[in-house]
Amino acid sequence: MRVVIFILLLSLSTGSFASGNDWNYQNEGPDVWSDSYPLCAARLQSPIDIKTACTKYLSYKPFQFTEDYSMVHNFTLQNNGHTIVGTWNASYSASLKLVGGDLNGSFDFVSFHLHWGENYRSGSEHQVNGNKYAGEIHFIYMNPKTHQVAVLGIFMESVRNLTINETVEKTARSPSYTIDEWKRYFDVAQYLKKPDNTTNLSLNLSSLMGDSLNDFWRYEGSLTTPPCTEGIIWTIFREPIVFTESELESFRTNVYFEDYRDPQPFNTTEMPIELFIFVTTALVVPHAVFGELWNYGDLGPDVWSDTYPLCASRSQSPINIKTACTTFQPFLPFKFSSSYSKTNNFTLQNNGHTIVGQYFGNDTASFNLTGGALNGTFRFVNFHLHWGENYKSGSEHQVNGKKYAGEIHFVHRNPDTGQIAVLGMFMESVRNFTIHETIEKAAKVSVTTVNEWKRYFDVAEQLTQYENKTVLNLNLVSLMGDSLSDFWRYAGSLTTPPCTEGIIWTMFRDPIIFTESELASFRTNVYFEDYRGPQPLYDRIVYRSFENETLSKIPDTTEIPMQLLVLLTSLLVVISHAVFGELWNYGDLGPDVWSDTYPLCASRSQSPINIKTACTTFQPFLPFKFSSSYSKTNNFTLQNNGHTIVGQYFGNDTASFNLTGGALNGTFRFVNFHLHWGENYKSGSEHQVNGKKYAGEIHFVHRNPDTGQIAVLGMFMESVRNFTIHETIEKAAKVSVTTVNEWKRYFDVAEQLTQYENKTVLNLNLVSLMGDSLSDFWRYAGSLTTPPCTEGIIWTMFRDPIIFTESELASFRTNVYFEDYRGPQPLYDRIVYRSFENETLSTIPEYNCCSGASKIPLELLPCIAMKFLLLLFSHVSK
Repeated sequence: MRVVIFILLLSLSTGSFASGNDWNYQNEGPDVWSDSYPLCAARLQSPIDIKTACTKYLSYKPFQFTEDYSMVHNFTLQNNGHTIVGTWNASYSASLKLVGGDLNGSFDFVSFHLHWGENYRSGSEHQVNGNKYAGEIHFIYMNPKTHQVAVLGIFMESVRNLTINETVEKTARSPSYTIDEWKRYFDVAQYLKKPDNTTNLSLNLSSLMGDSLNDFWRYEGSLTTPPCTEGIIWTIFREPIVFTESELESFRTNVYFEDYRDPQPFNTTEMPIELFIFVTTALVVPHAVFGELWNYGDLGPDVWSDTYPLCASRSQSPINIKTACTTFQPFLPFKFSSSYSKTNNFTLQNNGHTIVGQYFGNDTASFNLTGGALNGTFRFVNFHLHWGENYKSGSEHQVNGKKYAGEIHFVHRNPDTGQIAVLGMFMESVRNFTIHETIEKAAKVSVTTVNEWKRYFDVAEQLTQYENKTVLNLNLVSLMGDSLSDFWRYAGSLTTPPCTEGIIWTMFRDPIIFTESELASFRTNVYFEDYRGPQPLYDRIVYRSFENETLSKIPDTTEIPMQLLVLLTSLLVVISHAVFGELWNYGDLGPDVWSDTYPLCASRSQSPINIKTACTTFQPFLPFKFSSSYSKTNNFTLQNNGHTIVGQYFGNDTASFNLTGGALNGTFRFVNFHLHWGENYKSGSEHQVNGKKYAGEIHFVHRNPDTGQIAVLGMFMESVRNFTIHETIEKAAKVSVTTVNEWKRYFDVAEQLTQYENKTVLNLNLVSLMGDSLSDFWRYAGSLTTPPCTEGIIWTMFRDPIIFTESELASFRTNVYFEDYRGPQPLYDRIVYRSFENETLSTIPEYNCCSGASKIPLELLPCIAMKFLLLLFSHVSK
């Protein structure tokens, strides 16, 4: 323990925890510190951007400094390879003590040092509402008993950043002795140009700190240099000290050009997570650092926000690009430096989530990107791919709900501002085309691009394990292709944790064509899938670089809706999974490609849907009526049908399970019940409500024996893990004990049916399974949610979910199937009715009904007006 404390004291006194060879502020800079010092990617890092409106007032006792602070002492100033560190020439600074400020105990002075930037508007490590100062001074202290470290931070403001009146006002707050003391410091320290250069200077700490030490911000953070040790008590004073620009310039010119770290995410429940434009290892090596805490399975996108709160913020990526709602804006063309068109050696590495391509040559600065309305010059960081379980899914972004087979991201960063820009390109599988489409689209992709990607896949598909890597000579221009003029632009986020926002996204309209074997090689050899689905757009604007845009077919009320199919045999429902099981699943033959074999799955009245509550229509319904058999305990056969667990009744009195009411036409008989669930407690339901997913969904399937009409009663399953204690108490009160116990009995038995055709018999009570909340529901016309996706199904989705323990849901994920749900399908022009009068608006604007005109680009209005006039003329003529 004494050895550790001695090392800590020695490190603090020299202002550096790690040798200069291990890190710096350039090629081994803050963005890659976590490669060598994992703590630099932890959750309580400093500095931060102080969002003043989100701070909380707390009364602090004033700081108290011992008398020695007002005395002149001999300090050693030393260049430690990163900054200039000032330490007191004593064996230990026991007489320079600090108490008060709600610090726990007495703290001894250790050292002070400065951070500065490339100009008079940058250099401070902390920011205030995004405002950077020219520099920042850190006075470091340690409690000798507890070894707690506390830092007093003071902003440095350049007089160049002030108007004449501000200069007069602010310098009046900096006493002349403070200004003079710092002048003496800079006159000497600017000559310490090389590591280990040392000198002595008599200084007065009280004069260096100034008088404005009453107003400050306080939080718990870390060292701002490696090893980024956390548990540091930070005090940042509100009033800066004013310096001449020549003083600051002397350090930039003579010592180091810059030596500061950008703000880190503020991960705490005390203050809302704010957004930062900065680069971390999550960008340079997008996934490796955070790999232990997230994946695309049980720790997948739907629960990322549990660990990375920004993933639930309001400017997330990817998005679904609704083309008719984009806004035209002319952009200057992109310009790539000559390095992009040269062949260079790239390191390809499996980072635990994807394959990342990086360039580690000495001339990384030569990969420069400008134009395209980007602010400044951006440097290439890496490129990587996202892909999916089949040739119709894998892209992170979508266009009018259309998914592509994958997506390529070329990540760039502005070294001056830290701003990140991503160039994204869709990957389309040749399997998705007819012969004519293949010829047409392939003509848009150069042979050079096709061959370059073939070389890439031939090598990258062999990187099957985490940290596998190799070197391959590649040409970035060849990888990108020629179609770089038409694109969409918006402000978003990283699509992987920590989901940092402030990213400039460019999504090119024309995809690059790949063979299905190339994409399949990644699914089979590397990872099955690695993509995040679209996030809400909220009030962001998506711009496009091209003038003419077509309306999407989804939804468009100018077309005549397809009529509903009414007849369906009982066989299709009872064994709808088993009969078609060989031709579909939830993986490589999943929902996105069902329509290849079952064309109805791409029809216009498909289920499930996302129920936008504000767009539903109230309609009074008569209550449901269940025959007495529903309230009796009966023997049900539970069987694994290859996709889910189906519960059926095979007694002689099946006709006694009758359902009427609820505006159903006639009498419906019970057919089966089954469950759908997902990879974690925040996904699994097939239907959604304003974009909210539940942990699962129960379907009670019924059929009218006279008409063949099918009606499904659907209930959401919610995991108790998704609630606070108060919510658990409140929601559990709505679910009867009988229902909870009945489902517990079900899961105890059904979780053992782990193989196809496994079955057992269990006595169950349907009324107990359904619960009591059957009065409030939504109603619409849809389809089966599994092949053959037959339409004409009457859907009833009850508003109140049934609550389940997380262990029950997890038992199905672990023992039966990992997931078995289909995502929402386009509503088109169908109407969703509700049985209850009052409905609330969603907190997500795009889930509320809005005027179509407000969303239609102006250039499309003449076209729409002409369609309307023609329709009107046709009607009148008849």
